[in-house]
Amino acid sequence: MLIPVPLSERRKIERGFNQAELLAQVLDKHTGIPSVSDVLERSGHFGMHRAGMDKKAREASVKNSFAVAKPRRIAEERVILVDDVFTTGSTASACAQTLKASAAAEVNVLTLARTPWF
Repeated sequence: MLIPVPLSERRKIERGFNQAELLAQVLDKHTGIPSVSDVLERSGHFGMHRAGMDKKAREASVKNSFAVAKPRRIAEERVILVDDVFTTGSTASACAQTLKASAAAEVNVLTLARTPWF
């Protein structure tokens, strides 16, 4: 299944959409792999990553930020985590750890872009 990286409710209201969710929906349409956006949740709004943040600061900003709302839905499932941009991998890692802790069999990450990290 395709699981988009969730936004906080505040960020989703600000933007009006979740770009990772839109990507997952397009992939669902073209591949037939179901997009499921109600399994992984962001547990709060902790501010945005800033361009000047180092890897450690980015990791701290997403630590314990995600939860699985429907663990039975992902138990023993192969998951493709969908995000728009991969910078340091902190968000993807936090999401993947949360999904694996809830018994996902496998978690792979698919992103639209990768930013250069210096």
